[in-house]
Amino acid sequence: MNEGIAYEEVIRQLYATRHVPAWRVKRRLFQYGHLGAKGAHNYVDGKYIAPFAFSISPATRLIDTYVINRKNTHLLYRSDKKFRALMQSGDYVWVDGHICANSTQFIKVEDGEAQLTLWARAHVDECCLRFTQKYTEADGSSSYEFGKLNSVEAFNRHYRGFLDRKGVLSDKEYIEAKNALVEKVIPLPFPEMLVVLMQYGNSRSERFTLEGLAEATHLSTRTITRMRTEKRKEYRRDYVLAVCFAMHLPSWLSDILLEKAGFQIPRYGKDGYLGELLDCNFMDTVDDIQEYLAENHLPLLEIGDSEK
Repeated sequence: MNEGIAYEEVIRQLYATRHVPAWRVKRRLFQYGHLGAKGAHNYVDGKYIAPFAFSISPATRLIDTYVINRKNTHLLYRSDKKFRALMQSGDYVWVDGHICANSTQFIKVEDGEAQLTLWARAHVDECCLRFTQKYTEADGSSSYEFGKLNSVEAFNRHYRGFLDRKGVLSDKEYIEAKNALVEKVIPLPFPEMLVVLMQYGNSRSERFTLEGLAEATHLSTRTITRMRTEKRKEYRRDYVLAVCFAMHLPSWLSDILLEKAGFQIPRYGKDGYLGELLDCNFMDTVDDIQEYLAENHLPLLEIGDSEK
């Protein structure tokens, strides 16, 4: 059991027996030096995330956090060049309120939802990015500054999950594997590349069946079949975006697929939010993406599958 679970139980017990609000219990725990309570009772994007634990050192501060919601992730993406470059690499991804190293050792998918593994929840400082949270007294808002991993060496040994499913490739082997996949798909037209990616899987050692991809994208099997077989100058953008999210393609791969479909997704301007989602949230489900778009008053993906 990680320490965050223990603090979660303390908070729930005090609420149940003495009706003390969770935020007040956490604040009192912090006052007594229990910074590990930061891993308990965190409400992110409409739900409580799983309790987690991290190593505490003399340098650990109350304003340091491993928790960030989707909205603040995107705000930081726009304002911090270093953070944006890391997210565009595909080596990091937003999962369950954390920016986590993209590895199967740290991330698992259950019932279509990405979440941290048990080990990752107990060691977020070794696989998730740390941020500094700053509050503004005037309006009560908060902002985030990009920090770093406590253990960069540990991270470098375990990341890049789409190609390194067991977390065993060296940097050189990873680059070779990435180049080999790119060289394989670059000459292919869109339908054939989609077939290859479906055979390859979704970075979690799962091959996509026609029915499986249709269910994950909310498109019909007929539409997926057409995308796999019909060569066109341009495909429906939102259908292809749904495929990218459903297959959890890192942005370096989704960009290639989208270009073959006749599109380039910007990271700035009117449609920049789509590029941000491809870079930061490619482990989200299509439903998660639609929910985020709705909450932020952005156009939903048009995936009603009205194609005739």
